[in-house]
Amino acid sequence: MQPTNSRNALVIGYGSIGSRHARILESHCKSVSLVTKQDAGKFRTYDSIVQAFSRDHFDYVVIANNTSDHFDAYRNLVAVGYTGALLIEKPVFDKRPEAPISSPFSLCGVGYNLRFLPVLQRLKELLGNDTIVTVNVYVGQYLPSWRPKRANGTDSYSAKKKLGGGVLRDLSHEIDYIQWIFGEWTNLTALGGKISDVTIDSDDAYSILLKTKRCSNVVVHMNYLNRSAKRFMIVNSNKGTWIADLITGQLEIQRFTQDEQIIEKHGVNSDFTYSLMHKHLLAGETSICCTLNEAMQTLAAIEACEVASSTKTWISAV
Repeated sequence: MQPTNSRNALVIGYGSIGSRHARILESHCKSVSLVTKQDAGKFRTYDSIVQAFSRDHFDYVVIANNTSDHFDAYRNLVAVGYTGALLIEKPVFDKRPEAPISSPFSLCGVGYNLRFLPVLQRLKELLGNDTIVTVNVYVGQYLPSWRPKRANGTDSYSAKKKLGGGVLRDLSHEIDYIQWIFGEWTNLTALGGKISDVTIDSDDAYSILLKTKRCSNVVVHMNYLNRSAKRFMIVNSNKGTWIADLITGQLEIQRFTQDEQIIEKHGVNSDFTYSLMHKHLLAGETSICCTLNEAMQTLAAIEACEVASSTKTWISAV
């Protein structure tokens, strides 16, 4: 994988995640421009995608505006004839398009950067082809603490359903990496929605029970409520137990054939995971990055959770 700094990058959106992408891409690209009406300081800005492509050439684009605007940005890129590399922030869209979409891009990744966490990559490697018996996943963080510069959590898009907010979409990393490690989901049921006052009308807590191709008992809980952030996974296989803490980077290994407990420490720098994701895509490497098809499978799971919660039924993947 060869590094490149000859690309002209365009980041669409300049909120907290758009500004992070722009900052990180400065070290990977020849130039970084933005589609935003905000004051972006040193970055060149354009009011729209059409204006950007009418005035300049780009060969790497990142869609990082509100989730509800992702699909329009995607269609606008197709309309202006862009065919270079594309990264879409997660979740890929706020809902699945009614008709199949074309993908004229040289490659298209989706920003599930947790796949690049060393602790998850190590866990995936150690599990190998083990028979997976149970998986328990937990993620929770108090929404007002996510973006300290805002007055409170309800100021953010996360608190508003119409902007694509809510834990199912914000914290869909868990649904993505579960499928990345344990195979695509096949059936699920869920219980959740807005149960507190930390959001305006978006879902703030969900519990999901699902089956995947490698495991018939996966439990996921996600919320905007934890005053202290927690993000971990416990895996029981036919060979032992693995406990991965995604915040501290600690991996605890307890094999049935050994009496001792093994503790491994892995890096957790979030900028590193974004940087590595960009490096892979800029070099045309897609072996780890979430693909468009995989992201659509995760979006299907999100929508299935909403249906399952409202109907109190099990939903099967199509």
